[in-house]
Amino acid sequence: MTKEDEAKQLLEKYTDTVLKALDLDTKKKNLRARIITPEIQEQLDALDAEFAPYEKAITDEQAFYAAGLKKAVLEAKTTIKGTTHMVVFTKGREAWNTDMLEGMAAALPQIMQAYKVGSPSISIRVIK
Repeated sequence: MTKEDEAKQLLEKYTDTVLKALDLDTKKKNLRARIITPEIQEQLDALDAEFAPYEKAITDEQAFYAAGLKKAVLEAKTTIKGTTHMVVFTKGREAWNTDMLEGMAAALPQIMQAYKVGSPSISIRVIK
């Protein structure tokens, strides 16, 4: 069995656990829906409606401050730490025009001594 085949088997096992979690959540929601009477659901909906404007106001206020923070940190070019949150400044990545440099390397092979390849990164994504 190849390394790729082993990885595919692991991926399928991972997918099984994701599907189990989704199934469990669906069962829990269905049971919750059976427990909550229409009268109680109506009260919960009314409570949600009552709090919705306050939640929106807070969300809007957070968005206002977040935009200001991003602008300030971008101008300061430094990370700002508070007591609970921090706004992280990450400078832009520098890049070379690889096609152009590889073309120039034919005339000046020493250029390739400056060529470095970073470590690969791995992420697990849902196929859409």
